[in-house]
Amino acid sequence: MDAAKQEFLKEFGEHYGYPNTPKTIDQIRATEFNRLQDLVYLDHAGATLYSELQMESIFGDLTSKVYGNPHSQSDSSSATLEIVKDARQQVINKFSLSISLTSFRYALGQGAASIAVDIEENEAPGVSGENIAMKISPHQVQRRKVAGLLEGKPDGHVYNLFAFPSECNFSGLRFDLDLVKIIKEHSSRDLGISSVCKNGQWMVLIDAAKGCATMPPDLSKYPADFVSISFYKLFGYPTGLGALIVRNDSAKLLKKTYFSGGTVAASIADIDFIKRREGIEELFEDGTVSFLSIASVRHGFKILRSLTASAISRYAE
Repeated sequence: MDAAKQEFLKEFGEHYGYPNTPKTIDQIRATEFNRLQDLVYLDHAGATLYSELQMESIFGDLTSKVYGNPHSQSDSSSATLEIVKDARQQVINKFSLSISLTSFRYALGQGAASIAVDIEENEAPGVSGENIAMKISPHQVQRRKVAGLLEGKPDGHVYNLFAFPSECNFSGLRFDLDLVKIIKEHSSRDLGISSVCKNGQWMVLIDAAKGCATMPPDLSKYPADFVSISFYKLFGYPTGLGALIVRNDSAKLLKKTYFSGGTVAASIADIDFIKRREGIEELFEDGTVSFLSIASVRHGFKILRSLTASAISRYAE
């Protein structure tokens, strides 16, 4: 061991690595990230690296079991439904939520999850797209100034959307999640942000794609209406799979104006008739979900549990 590392361990050794795991951090790097030999990876904010043990578990799973289309009726379809259900529960647990209070829909990436709120929420200013078309009004917010904005007469017939990231991709700045409480406690007041955002009820969306990688928001403390996440930010693989967590009491405000495969119980081509499915997930997950990617999610969560959330968060403090 060189002198520089000895000096480093002397100062930080007690908390360095993942002390509650069977392997030291050097052993983890050698056995689960062997491809990093002679490399220094500095883009964790861009993409978390998957571990080789994680990928071995995933491919072992996929090559030893048969997962069928969850919309079909077969043993393989039932197996898929079980892993989809299990993955939902693990996400709910990750964010300290109760399944009775929340619903959860998969999306093709975190961006698609945010757009789902953007285009489906009645009267909500958008979070992406053309400002004029989607009625977006960006506003610089500081917590100490928010209280002064919460004035005006409420109008319960209009809904606005206050969206912010839990952590900035560019700078790493973590936003004060007490913003959620402030907005929710005064949800029927005028924020005074712009003429686009009328007096009315305010809903909150947290973009937790970056933040959930190291310090996922505790949604039992910060009850946002919508939270979008990205799985590759959490544990590297799969890419292209995100999710939207929706509070059940907020889900009723989402007004979907279209339908596609799997989201309706019945439709008749000759007349304008459709019967939408009643479950939030069934209603908003268009087409067949990426079920083999979803099958990979549990193996990523297993890696995170082995490292422990506290040890991961400590590196980002």
